[in-house]
Amino acid sequence: MLIAVAKWIGTLAPTIAIGVYEHSPFILGIGVLCSVFDLVYIGLLRNTQAAARAPETAAAAAAPAVSRSRGAPTARNRVCVDGALTGTRQAGESLDRTTGRGATTPPAR
Repeated sequence: MLIAVAKWIGTLAPTIAIGVYEHSPFILGIGVLCSVFDLVYIGLLRNTQAAARAPETAAAAAAPAVSRSRGAPTARNRVCVDGALTGTRQAGESLDRTTGRGATTPPAR
């Protein structure tokens, strides 16, 4: 964004200096045209940056509350086997990779 604004100012300064003070309608016309395109570019860049940030903030705001009850399907206890969602597991239960079923393991101390 800084580069786009600096480019616009860099185009605008000679346009004013030569086009207005030297009374050159050609330089003034080209400078105004370039200024319009620079402003359109700055607007498009600003919208693109805002759209890139929007999914992050929208996802954070729309994230459902995580239930802390045992056995409730949350992000922590969902079980995936070979890319397929198979169900949930209880706290202290691990997944047996050969059968895809839960295997009870002792809790860590």
